[in-house]
Amino acid sequence: MNSDNPCKDEQCGVCVRRDMNVVTDYEIQIVTYVGDYVVMTGVSPELADPMIGMLQSLGIVKIPALTLVIGYVGEDSVGDSKTTVPDEEFVRYIARHDNVDDPKGPHDMLVEELKAGTLDVSTPIPREELEEASREFYRDGLKNLDDFGL
Repeated sequence: MNSDNPCKDEQCGVCVRRDMNVVTDYEIQIVTYVGDYVVMTGVSPELADPMIGMLQSLGIVKIPALTLVIGYVGEDSVGDSKTTVPDEEFVRYIARHDNVDDPKGPHDMLVEELKAGTLDVSTPIPREELEEASREFYRDGLKNLDDFGL
């Protein structure tokens, strides 16, 4: 672990290069390292916003509960790769889904595809594409606001 990674938790799959599987009623964090890549599944970051969470629970917006990401880390952990892999090189694949009853299923399927070499992660997703996908996601997720006069 390098000095730029402040986490000291040896059980943390982000801070230390180790697989992690935490699935509870309150938290979902799944991390699997495959060669130079990491497959991560977690709660969609937008849902951490209390306003978005409230609108989601009221059925006003629809945001997929989970986000899957494949990132390039080389030989490092996710945390350590922040100093060795430029941000624009990290994201190689991103998807979202609502399968909270079996979050490991889609994650494991992605891990197997990565191991089999059937998923092309050789090039990063350009920042412009990530930004456009994010804008589309928000447009789609928030389009119901018009129905409520908001």
